[in-house]
Amino acid sequence: MSQFMHRACRLLGQPETQSNAIIAYFISALVIIILMLFPVRKYYENNKNNYLDQISVSSWVKHNLENIPNKSTAKKITQNSEESLSEKSLFSLISETSEEGMLSRIEQRGYTVAVSIDRARLTDLLKWLGDISSQHGIHIQNSSISYIEGDTINAQIIFSQ
Repeated sequence: MSQFMHRACRLLGQPETQSNAIIAYFISALVIIILMLFPVRKYYENNKNNYLDQISVSSWVKHNLENIPNKSTAKKITQNSEESLSEKSLFSLISETSEEGMLSRIEQRGYTVAVSIDRARLTDLLKWLGDISSQHGIHIQNSSISYIEGDTINAQIIFSQ
């Protein structure tokens, strides 16, 4: 250990009487490096989780894209369907299944319900859309999604059943 300290002092151009200070410098440098690793590791984990969420959302969108009817067929399906629920039921299902605070405005329009969503996470929105589509048979007739930043979006969606 003393040879190491002697060589370290000589390398740094310090007298050997400063060996305690050199030990303190090395320990301080190690502590700083270790402290820097914690936020880097947390940042890595957050990005990894976001990436995995985006993969699941992308696979859901890819799987369900063909199930989303275009505007003209959605109107025909809604008007001709004898089994469709009443407007109030569609309105109730949408308002009850959404997360608290997700919907900024909800409005009935004939056989459809229009929803505005402000500053929501895209992953939360797509998870909710997948749930109401598979569990309640609610279809997206039209949608417009605007990217804000990160995973935050604004959206306008028209639902039918």
